[in-house]
Amino acid sequence: MPGVSLAGLKYLVAAGSCTQSCEFSVYPDAWWPADRSWVVVTPADSQSTLVGCDTQTARQLQTDPAIEACPVKRSDLVPGL
Repeated sequence: MPGVSLAGLKYLVAAGSCTQSCEFSVYPDAWWPADRSWVVVTPADSQSTLVGCDTQTARQLQTDPAIEACPVKRSDLVPGL
């Protein structure tokens, strides 16, 4: 699997559908669609997952009772990150 280095850390890079992510030997720290309309990032040492998306998608996530979602801004300090 190819890799990329960011901020001194190496990340593996793979391509596939969301349903294929469970088949990877290592669970992805970040994933996004080909059109880059949103991104999901779970830092390795974090208890939080961040979703970068448009306002409408954020509202849908926040109103889904199966998801614990809180809005954050780039300037916010997120515990565990």
